[in-house]
Amino acid sequence: MNKINVYKPSDDTFLLAECIKDLKGDSALDICTGSGYIAKILSKNFRIVVATDIDKCILKRDERISYICCNGASALKSRFDIITINPPYLPSDMISDITVDGGNEGIEVTLSLMEECINLMHEKSRLFVVSSSLSNISRLLDIEGLETKIVKKKRLWFEELIVIEANLKYEARLHPYH
Repeated sequence: MNKINVYKPSDDTFLLAECIKDLKGDSALDICTGSGYIAKILSKNFRIVVATDIDKCILKRDERISYICCNGASALKSRFDIITINPPYLPSDMISDITVDGGNEGIEVTLSLMEECINLMHEKSRLFVVSSSLSNISRLLDIEGLETKIVKKKRLWFEELIVIEANLKYEARLHPYH
């Protein structure tokens, strides 16, 4: 029997949780849900919570959360008030562990997910993304169509974890089919 490699909640998960625990709204999306820890927190304050992960084996059943197996949010067309992403973000020459390997600069997976999220956001949506100082953070802070800022940091012995918040840029808000 194959052992399932579930990304257990850790410092990055808890840092993201601090940023979103008091947010409220109608709909929330948790991409790369892993253990479902963030989705469970969101389900306390949001009417609709969708959680996605590429690994169908880790998706759970929970009456308050709709779990969907897909790459990022590729199966979704709805817009969400809050979107969270705790993606694999460590720099790696090849992706051998989908729970941590984020590409050459550690941001390739994250960039793809953030760009995909633009189509799932409305004018008041907020996107929260976890990354690491080991990755090329400056590229994550400069994505066309998004206004970004670092909202939380945590220093570990070998890296600094960060949470980036992004909103649609004003120009993107003017075009409903961005």
